[in-house]
Amino acid sequence: LDRHTGQPRACVHVPHLHRVVALHYVRDHNLGQASADGILMLGERGTIALLDAHDLSIRWMHAGGVKGPAQYALEHDILLMLQGNNLTRFELLTGEIQWSVQTPGSARHVLIHLERAVLLHSGAQRAQTIVRGLNLQDARMMEEVSLDGYFLGSSCSLNEDLWLIIERNRRPV
Repeated sequence: LDRHTGQPRACVHVPHLHRVVALHYVRDHNLGQASADGILMLGERGTIALLDAHDLSIRWMHAGGVKGPAQYALEHDILLMLQGNNLTRFELLTGEIQWSVQTPGSARHVLIHLERAVLLHSGAQRAQTIVRGLNLQDARMMEEVSLDGYFLGSSCSLNEDLWLIIERNRRPV
């Protein structure tokens, strides 16, 4: 839609993309003078599409699955998708799957922090959160920490700090 008039400017059909949960503007700086601008569309059920920003053609698309809602983490040219206890790393500009691993336990959230994929899991007890750090290159587990408290779903990577909101004794901390 045109931002001034609200009139349609272009339309593209993207199969399996029922609802977009995030849009990101992508620029390939490796091409030198000619940049390849794109629009990354992340769907709620794991459908991912990168559109050409100029003619809206689909550069690549991953159809997703029926394993439940997807969680995404994006940093530079790395895209992680967590869906149904499966963590997948995509190369952002080509859509190539670089690795895919089953996550131990019940993973609930993913983010990128200090060049690691960080997975947050529910522990064996309701009031326990497991934080796992995986190597972004090969998905091997590097760290595991158990926290006393129930993860509430908010997290942030800020410089060298990882911030999580967890609930202890019915109070968020």
